[in-house]
Amino acid sequence: MIPLGKGSIPPRPEGRGYLERLVWARAGYNGTGFTILTNLSGGTVWSGTTPGAENCRVLYNGYLYGPTSSGFKRIEFSSGTERWSTALFGTESSVILAKDQLVILAGGAPNGHLVVAKAVSGSYQEVYRTNSIMSGQTWACPTLANGRIYLRNNAGNGTPPATLVCFDVSGDLNRNGIDDDWETAHLPQGTNTVASDSDNDSYPNLWEYIAGTDPTNGNSRLRMDIQFVNGKILISYPSIQAAGTGYQGWSRLYDLEMKTNLLGGNWQPVPGATNVLGTNAVIVFANSVPTNNSFYRVKVRLD
Repeated sequence: MIPLGKGSIPPRPEGRGYLERLVWARAGYNGTGFTILTNLSGGTVWSGTTPGAENCRVLYNGYLYGPTSSGFKRIEFSSGTERWSTALFGTESSVILAKDQLVILAGGAPNGHLVVAKAVSGSYQEVYRTNSIMSGQTWACPTLANGRIYLRNNAGNGTPPATLVCFDVSGDLNRNGIDDDWETAHLPQGTNTVASDSDNDSYPNLWEYIAGTDPTNGNSRLRMDIQFVNGKILISYPSIQAAGTGYQGWSRLYDLEMKTNLLGGNWQPVPGATNVLGTNAVIVFANSVPTNNSFYRVKVRLD
């Protein structure tokens, strides 16, 4: 799985009343390479040369992002002013938009690198990178739809047929195992890493996300209660349904396990107490008191 974020329709550019009266165009492959921005009356607002960079670009919040002959650039759409540039991608690279992130497939020199970068910063900032995800010429634009990204390389003379690949993407742009929407809703800015513990309760944010607990409340943790009632061991713990922001398409399941020696042996599933679906109800399991020591633990997972 290569988390890149769910596909979504980006917000319309700021100042759209002005931007929508502008037309951007450029020559195709082996053309003159001129990039021209004009108004509806035909007057040129600005122009520049980007020979060899025939692939797509994206417009987001008033800025144009894409490859040129001198680097991958962020250009102010209304004026042609360059805001930042990076030389990490060849002229045949392509880019699409996912939320406020740029999904870039490197083409030319180098080929086949898949990169996610921010489209909202004043400088080039990468979020995630996978080098050489595809071989050969990777000039075609990636496609992001329904939680999957589709990539294709080119077939040329003397090369094998073109290959189309599909990768599952999960809404986890920074690849830390936590859904990005959940991070935005629950975590203070700058604490969205797997190992961070926002509320200092010894439960990392990743555990809190999986368990459905509140990462900003130290008293919100997965707990298990054990009592002796009428000659039986009564084990109970609250279950939380996987619902709301960051849990679309997931189910939360609970497994009760036991062992008789903490220093050795494997944890064994308790019959009848595994794959229990979280429904926001308290799960209660009664077991006869064993003759030997017994230790219990409850595990929670998203599936």
